[in-house]
Order: sequence, then structure tokens, then C-alpha cells
Amino acid sequence: MQADNISLSLAVTVRYIAPTIHDEIRMCTSSIFRRMAAVAMIMAGCVFSASSQTITNSDQASRVVELLNNVKTAVQTGRYANPTEVYKIVSIRLAVCAVVYGMLSKDPNVEQSKRTGYTMASNVMYRASTAIFPGTTASFKESLLKARDELLQIRARSDNKAMFYFLRNCKDLTDPMSVEGAVRELLL
Repeated sequence: MQADNISLSLAVTVRYIAPTIHDEIRMCTSSIFRRMAAVAMIMAGCVFSASSQTITNSDQASRVVELLNNVKTAVQTGRYANPTEVYKIVSIRLAVCAVVYGMLSKDPNVEQSKRTGYTMASNVMYRASTAIFPGTTASFKESLLKARDELLQIRARSDNKAMFYFLRNCKDLTDPMSVEGAVRELLL
């Protein structure tokens, strides 16, 4: 009896939920692909000093501090051979995710409550990325341009799998319980 319930539950999940998730991922990736040209322009101009940006509300400030602490903990517990390089990689991913979330926050097809969340995530991720980048502004810009080229290659290949992992990694970096795994995955 219990085995029948489990198999019925799996059948319902596969039949009804999995296609919905697949459709959402497909819609999200195709939406992202359409906007990749804009990413190139945005990323080329998004190098600002973290100190020149003011954090307008205390919730964002506390989230930046929390994200920075989670990244630091992930790097320390990972015992990586070159932590400076790990901070650089994580910083650039945070900046690229910030650009993508910023684009989603301006999409009129996304409901307002989600757009507000995307705006918050974008602001927090960008501020954190500029705070932990272990180099100069020029090297930050150069690294962002390389990351832009990698994203454009994903677009050119129409690589939905790579885009899925990229978006999942961005999402995991916003979840305090998933930051360590997101950092580890980023270094694979």
C-alpha cells in the first residue's frame, strides 16, 4: 500500500510538476537569452566604486553584511589553496548575477513583488562583489568583460543546461544556507 502511494506520488510529480518546472526554466532561459545583448552593454558600464553607492535601507545593508560573512565562511571552511583567486571568482559571479537580476527587476512581464526582490538581490550582490574583489578597479572591469564573453558564448551555443546552472548558482548565492555549496560549485 505504501509503495503504491509512493509510486503514485512520483507519477503525479513527473506528470504534472516536472513539466511545469521545465517550462519555467525554459521560459527563464529564453528570456535571459533575449536579453544577453543588453548584458554586454550593462556589464561594460557597471564598474563603480562600492563606496560611491549609498545603501538606502538597513535591510539591504544587513543583507550585504550577511552575504559577505557567508562567502567568507565558505572560503574559510573550503580550505582552498588560493583563497584570493576564490574571492575573485565569487566576486565576478556576484557581479554578473547582479546584472541579470537587475535586468529581471525591470522586466514588465514579471510581477511587481518579484521585481522588488530582484532589485534588492541585484543591489546586494553588486555591493558584495565590489567589496570582496581582491584587485583594482581596472582588473575588476577586465574580469567582468571576460565573464560577459563567457555568457555570450553560452547564448551563442543556446546552452540551456549551462544557463540553468548559472541561474541556479545565482539563486544559491542569495540563500544563506546554500552559499557554501554555490562557492564549491563555482570552482568545479
